[in-house]
Amino acid sequence: MKKFLPLLLLAIFTGTLYSQTGTGVVLQGSDTFTFPPTTLNESMTKEIYLVNTVGVDQDVIFSGLDAPFSLQNSHIENISTQDSILVSIDFSPTELGVVTDTLDITGSVFGSASLILIGDGIQVQLVWEPSSIMFETTAIYQTNTQSIYLSSVGDGTALISDIMFSNSAFSVDSSNSTFSIPEGEEGSLAFVFSPVDAGIYGDSAIIYTNDPNNSEITITLAALAISEVSGDICDEIWTLDNSPYTLVGDITVSDSCSLTIEPGVEIFGDGYVLDILGDFTCIGTDEQSITVEDLAIICDSSSVAMSYVDFLRSDSTYSTSEVDGTPLEIDWLSEDFGTFLLDVYHEDFESYGNGTNNLFSCDNTYSGSDYSSSYTSPTNNGCYYMYVESSSTYSHSGNKSFRFESDNYSADLYYEDDIEVPVDGKYYLIIRSFYSN
Repeated sequence: MKKFLPLLLLAIFTGTLYSQTGTGVVLQGSDTFTFPPTTLNESMTKEIYLVNTVGVDQDVIFSGLDAPFSLQNSHIENISTQDSILVSIDFSPTELGVVTDTLDITGSVFGSASLILIGDGIQVQLVWEPSSIMFETTAIYQTNTQSIYLSSVGDGTALISDIMFSNSAFSVDSSNSTFSIPEGEEGSLAFVFSPVDAGIYGDSAIIYTNDPNNSEITITLAALAISEVSGDICDEIWTLDNSPYTLVGDITVSDSCSLTIEPGVEIFGDGYVLDILGDFTCIGTDEQSITVEDLAIICDSSSVAMSYVDFLRSDSTYSTSEVDGTPLEIDWLSEDFGTFLLDVYHEDFESYGNGTNNLFSCDNTYSGSDYSSSYTSPTNNGCYYMYVESSSTYSHSGNKSFRFESDNYSADLYYEDDIEVPVDGKYYLIIRSFYSN
C-alpha cells in the first residue's frame, strides 16, 4: 500500500481542479452526460478522457452499453500508467423518446468508473410560409425587411444552423430572427434587402435546418431598387448604371465626405436642396454631359469641381420640343460661386436700351410674363428660363455679352464671348458649366 499512497494523494488533489468520476481509472467529467436532442437515424458523439492513475500499466474493460448507445473504442483498451485514452460514445436513436444507459469501466489491476448516458430521440418537422418574398420597392442605400414564419410541428426543438444568400444585397437580421424553435412553437426569420445599385433583383435564400425531411429550405426572393436619395450621404458615387437619381428630400454631403457624379447621370431634384460641405465632383464629358433638373445646390466648400453640367427647370415656359434647332450649350462662369438655379436671378446690363441685348428674353415666373433686358427693375423677377432668337455680339464693360445677377447670394453668372446661333430661331440657353474662383 505504501507505494500507491502518493499516487492516491495526487488523485485526490487534482480532483479538486476539475470534475472526475472513478477510482484508479478516472473519467475526466461528471458521472452523467446528456446528449443534445438527436433526430432519428442520425448520430451524436460524446468524447471523454479516461486516465489510468494506478502506478502500473493496465487493461480497461468497457461494458454495459446497448443500442441506441455504442462505443467506438475496442471493448478492451490498454492504458499506460499515468496516461490517458480518448473514449468516444455514439447516440443513434431509431425511436422517439428519452433513453438511458450506463457505461461501466473496470481496470484489470485496480479501479472502476461508471458514466450514466441520457439521450432523446426526436423527429423535427418544420412548416413555413411564405415560400417566396417580394420586397417593397426600395431606394438605394435604404433597407426593407420582410419575414417568413416557421412552426415546429414535430417532436423536438427545430434548429436553424445557417442561412446562405447568393447576392450580398440580401441578408438576415439575426437580432430579430429565431434560430431555435421549441416543439409546438413558432419563430420567424427577418430577411433584409439593402441595395446599393438600382435594378431588378432575383435571388434565393437557403435555410439549413435539423428537419431530416427539409434540411435545406429554399425561399425565393425578388426586389426592385430605385435611385431615390435623401438625407446625409458620405463617400458615394452616383453611377450611370443607377441613373436617373431622384431626390425625395434634401441632401447634405458632410464635411470630410464626398459625392461624385459620373458622366451621363441625370438628377431630378424635385425642388430639394443639395448642400455641399465636403468634396463635390460633378464632371461630365462633351459626349455625356450631366443633367441636373429642379435642384438647388448650396456650396459651402471650396472643394467643388463641375463641368459639362446641364441645369434645367421643369416648369419653364418653353419645353425642349418647342425650341427650334439644338440647345445652345455654352460655358458660364461664376463670380464667388454659391447657391444657384433655384435662386432668383435677373438679367443685368449697364445700358438696358442699347445694343442687341433685347434679343434676350426671360420667363419671369413671379410676374407670369416674359420680359427682356429693357426691363428696368429686375429685382425679385427670376429668369428661370432664358432663350435667344439670333446671335448676340454686344458686350458691356467687363466683356460680358450676357449676365445673371443673384438677388440672394453673391453668385453672379456671366458669359464672356459672343453668343452665336446657327440660324435665326428660338433657342434656349443651357447653363453648361460652372467654375469656382
